[in-house]
Amino acid sequence: MSRLVNDDTVSAHLHDATPLDQKARITHKGMAHFAGTGPPRKLCQSCAHMRAVIPQGKAKALKAGVNLTPYRGQCLKFKELTGRKGPVFPVRTPACRHYVEHKIVVTDDEEEAPPHSNSARRSPPRKR
Repeated sequence: MSRLVNDDTVSAHLHDATPLDQKARITHKGMAHFAGTGPPRKLCQSCAHMRAVIPQGKAKALKAGVNLTPYRGQCLKFKELTGRKGPVFPVRTPACRHYVEHKIVVTDDEEEAPPHSNSARRSPPRKR
């Protein structure tokens, strides 16, 4: 049986990819634009458009206070541009051109939260 493709010819052209081809290779379905077109050394995990997805079965651990670092997420900018949810992809993907720094605002003067009227009354534990 003869080969249809000469391996030497194919391998000779594999390294001749343009920068856009290289960015297309690391781009995942569901991203708003090509990966690596955003600010240097920024990842999707620190973008304001990224919505982290916690795997099923881990929600109980998250509610119990276990710190879970999400490793997959969805791009909300993709949904804004296309009108549909995109598939989840790794959050450690290089950022695209729609990258917006996720800002966390911390204030020095912390005001006390108003007391809840229900905090003094507690309902008895439910029987199982």
